[in-house]
Amino acid sequence: MRVCVAGLVVVLGAGMASSASSADAQEVRALDAEAYLMDRREEVSLARSAGPDAVSEDATILVLTSAGEYEVASRGSNEWVCFVGRGWTGPAPIRDGRRVLSDGNFDADRRGPQCFNGLAVQSVLEWHRLTTRLFLTGHTAEQVEDRVAEALDSGDLSIPKSGAMSYMLSARQQLNPRVGRWNPHYMFYTPYADGSALYGTRGITTDLPFVTDGGGPWAITTVVAPAFSDGTPAPFLSR
Repeated sequence: MRVCVAGLVVVLGAGMASSASSADAQEVRALDAEAYLMDRREEVSLARSAGPDAVSEDATILVLTSAGEYEVASRGSNEWVCFVGRGWTGPAPIRDGRRVLSDGNFDADRRGPQCFNGLAVQSVLEWHRLTTRLFLTGHTAEQVEDRVAEALDSGDLSIPKSGAMSYMLSARQQLNPRVGRWNPHYMFYTPYADGSALYGTRGITTDLPFVTDGGGPWAITTVVAPAFSDGTPAPFLSR
C-alpha cells in the first residue's frame, strides 16, 4: 500500500507506535478508503474472532464502508459490539496531550479485531467511529486530534468509565508487519494513566500489565491472555 504524504510517496508499514516519520504521518491526506476495506463475510468472521464464543456469538458485528462509517452487519442480543479496527486507532505516543501517529498507523494491512463491552461501546467505540470517518474523508492527523478534543469538550465523546474493556483474542489479528498477531490480550480503558508510574519502565511486556497511549484520554492497560479465542496458546513473542 502506498499513500501520498506531503508530496512524497511513502511505503507504509512501520513498527508499533513508532515515532519515526510521525511528522510526515501528521500530514497524511486523502487516504484511499477502498484500500482499507475487506470482504464483508471475512470482516464479520474476523470481528467475531476477537472475543470468546460466549461473548462474540451474540454480539453486534460492525463492518467498515467506503464512506468511512461502521455499519451493522449482524444485530446481536447482548451489550457487546465486535468490529475490526484499522491502524490509526492502534497504539501511538502522546505528545502535549495529543496522539502522534507514525506511517505505520496507516498501513492498510493492519487489522485489529476487538469486542467492546457496553461501557466501551458508549465511549471508545464512538472515538473509533469518529476518527475512522475523519481519516477516510480526507482529514489530517492534526485535524482529527482537533475534532476529537472538540468532541470531548462538547460531550459528543465521553471519556471511558471504570469497567470499560475489550477483548483482542483473535489468532488472525495483524497488528503490524513487525509483530504480526502478537499475543492475545485484554484491554482495560484507564484514562490518563501513566504507564511508567504504574508499571515501571519496561514498556510492552507479557508478564506484567502495560499501558499504551499513556497520559491520554484513551489510555489502555493491557494484560496478555493465555490463549487466542480459537484455543491456540499465546506465543509470548516479547519474552
